[in-house]
Amino acid sequence: NRGARVTLTGDYFVKAAGSERRFGRIEARGGFARPLFTPKGFGLIGLSGGSTLGDSSDSLVFFTLGGPLRLGSLGFNQRIGNSYYLGTAGYLYQVGKLPPILGGSIYAGAFYQAGDAFLRGTRHSLYQDGSLALLGE
Repeated sequence: NRGARVTLTGDYFVKAAGSERRFGRIEARGGFARPLFTPKGFGLIGLSGGSTLGDSSDSLVFFTLGGPLRLGSLGFNQRIGNSYYLGTAGYLYQVGKLPPILGGSIYAGAFYQAGDAFLRGTRHSLYQDGSLALLGE
């Protein structure tokens, strides 16, 4: 119930859909979970962000936000851009267990997310949402 994960991904596009230019893209994601308040509960924190490098203004390669687990209050892929940032904080509490043949624990959770995807050089806003969940493993 405790752990951390960090990933860094880089891409270089020699030719991408909609673009005749070469450009790069970088994305970083990090997450951390640890027991919190009780042995059956744990807190989660996640941060991610990414941007294209160089001139990708005519490219169809974008980052998107909106939909489940990525600012769920927005429509699917509602925010699109060549840069993005997203932060998540949450709490999960084990409320039961499934029979072993059906899986593991059942959790109730609450999450807060904030972020945006945008075109570099344009105005962007901080979109926020909260959600409640019942999850099984």
